[in-house]
Amino acid sequence: MNYQKLLSPRYIFDKAVGRAWAWWGSELRQPEREPVFESPKDLRDICIEWPTRYGWAPGSNWGDPILSGLQRYVAVHRVDIPQLAINAIQIRLYLHGEEHKVIIDFSDKYEAVYDDYLRDSLLYFKMQFRNGGYEDSRITPGLYVPSAGLDMYHFLPRLRRIRDDSSQVRFDVYGRFGMYRPRESTSGNPGDSSWRVIETRAKDVRARAINILETQYRSRYLGGGKLLALTRSLCEVARSKVVIDLPGRGPLCHRLVDYLSIGSCIVAYPHGATLHPPLVPGKHIVYCRPDFSDLVEICHYYLTHDQEREAMVQASRDYFDTYLHRDCISAYYLECLASRLGLPLKERSLGDFNYDGWWVDE
Repeated sequence: MNYQKLLSPRYIFDKAVGRAWAWWGSELRQPEREPVFESPKDLRDICIEWPTRYGWAPGSNWGDPILSGLQRYVAVHRVDIPQLAINAIQIRLYLHGEEHKVIIDFSDKYEAVYDDYLRDSLLYFKMQFRNGGYEDSRITPGLYVPSAGLDMYHFLPRLRRIRDDSSQVRFDVYGRFGMYRPRESTSGNPGDSSWRVIETRAKDVRARAINILETQYRSRYLGGGKLLALTRSLCEVARSKVVIDLPGRGPLCHRLVDYLSIGSCIVAYPHGATLHPPLVPGKHIVYCRPDFSDLVEICHYYLTHDQEREAMVQASRDYFDTYLHRDCISAYYLECLASRLGLPLKERSLGDFNYDGWWVDE
């Protein structure tokens, strides 16, 4: 961990401002979403043990929103559970006295699975879920969470008000991306050469996109390779007509969920991993070519077609409220676990997800 950065006055100031912003904001309204158990008693019979400490301290960004959502539905106790990997969370589920191990893997390496964790687990939720899935049916899409963790639920009412006020939407195309200097490496083992390869590839993709956007003349571009304080950056997202999503250490990143949560017209580099259910191109998101040859053209199209752009803004926000709000993720986790345990679930409406990890589309 970069302690020099953590102790810098600028970092402390930015963190304090973000906390104050969250404290004074109103809480995002809870979605009308409950786990669809056939018998409410089955839900009450579930108890979860959650680790008091994560294997990697920043894992709280991924874990705490899910923990908070689970606490709405079932009994959750914080206990000392050994954590074997820095990019995964091991929890325990109890039903009728029987213990089951459950894994939440938030590693950016979407091809890799922690075999030691998978071996005796009931389910293995993987946030960077590879397109096409995995051979083991226990590996299930784990969804993804916003960059600000629990604070985001206080930020969002204000950010959405900014986004919905046309007088405050002043930027054409937006995208800020870190360029992964080696001293800032925080994901995985900094000494692991595989991470250096991943970060070099991500840096190259980001540099190519930024160069194209900075040298074109069809729209005003705000962003680049310099990051800002989180609250300032989120306000820039809310004030932008079109936002750019590029891969980081993994195909999916917090930035994408931030865009969806605020409601955005998102132009993205093709994802090698999928959310659940998958984002629908042309509805929730639009993908450019991997070589960015159509990036400027796509941005210009949505800048000049207001109705289509605003439809995507609303659809992306609806997607977050339906599937990626912390309570929705937790309800989905519980339904997946119940299905694996053989507990009866209510029949869901056509077009919703099933419990083998795939989208139902008839």
